[in-house]
Amino acid sequence: MRRTCCRPGCGRSRDANGHFSGWTQNGAAVGSFDDPSAAQTTFTMPAGAVELTANYDAHSLAHHDGQDPTCTDPGWAAYDECACGYSTYQEIPAAGHSFVDGVCTVCGEKESSQDPDQTTPVNPERPAEPSEPGSSEGLEQDAAAIPATGDMSMLAVAAAAVVGAAVLAGGLLARRHRS
Repeated sequence: MRRTCCRPGCGRSRDANGHFSGWTQNGAAVGSFDDPSAAQTTFTMPAGAVELTANYDAHSLAHHDGQDPTCTDPGWAAYDECACGYSTYQEIPAAGHSFVDGVCTVCGEKESSQDPDQTTPVNPERPAEPSEPGSSEGLEQDAAAIPATGDMSMLAVAAAAVVGAAVLAGGLLARRHRS
């Protein structure tokens, strides 16, 4: 017979009222648990009547003060937690900046003037041009970073069109010579 602790939040080893501490049995007959400390276990039923009890211990809660979120970092509400892992912790998302005339009214950070559509260079520390005339220093790039500049499939289409036109022209000329 499979049994699961039957308190609110059934199947979990802890809830707001306490944490599961184990199973006990009462009655004239004696059965056996696969694991009496597991919230969900198998019990081998004896021939006689038996009563199973899921036991809970009260949490030993430690209180933690809350922290307000900042513009960029989340905060949290005051919460309690137990060593068993039960917690009432709730994160509060970062508030985000509130810019007025380019300055955040909360933290004083200045609004970035960079256009969000501008892209940042792949490696801004590497010079874009050689440092000395005739030098190749700074121009080497990874092959994966070099963008493709052409599509070779159009060459195949153009070649097929030229061959087709030549065959068509040859057929027309041959027909004209026969007539």
